[in-house]
Amino acid sequence: MCDIVDFDRDGEISFDEFYDLMTGRRNLEAQAAASVAHQSSGQTAKTDGGGTQHLVAGSSRSIRDIKAIFEEMDEDRSGFLDRNEVRNVSNRVYARPRR
Repeated sequence: MCDIVDFDRDGEISFDEFYDLMTGRRNLEAQAAASVAHQSSGQTAKTDGGGTQHLVAGSSRSIRDIKAIFEEMDEDRSGFLDRNEVRNVSNRVYARPRR
């Protein structure tokens, strides 16, 4: 998961990268870039009716909620998520219940 989310390839997940993952913003930016590339090729591109607005969408509450999740995951309080922190959360989420 770290490799997929670590967009700048520095080995850690910053809050901005985490926010992009949680809101789908990175995916929307990629779609917008593909649309621009498609348009510059001389072909007609379809838009989603204002997708650019979604790139910065998000209420203050959703940002606070995402920040709280990030801070809970950031066990060493470094401001970044490393592989071990992501693995620990993944293990808790996907832990099998004891019988």
